[in-house]
Amino acid sequence: MKCDQCYAAMINGIYCHETGCTNSKKTFDPGREQWIEYVDCWECGFPVEVGVSCDCKEPIFQDYHNQNNQ
Repeated sequence: MKCDQCYAAMINGIYCHETGCTNSKKTFDPGREQWIEYVDCWECGFPVEVGVSCDCKEPIFQDYHNQNNQ
């Protein structure tokens, strides 16, 4: 794996960026060949790409409703 913003290195088996690298909080997607930033959805906690909607509110409510009404 190679970072296009810094001289990243593998330290004790962990991929590490240089301090201040813009890709330091991103994950490399080999299919898209891009560094993608993910954040945890505030509703379900599932990691979601920044700028993309999780659309989890409805399914989680239905699952919760179904579990409590059985």
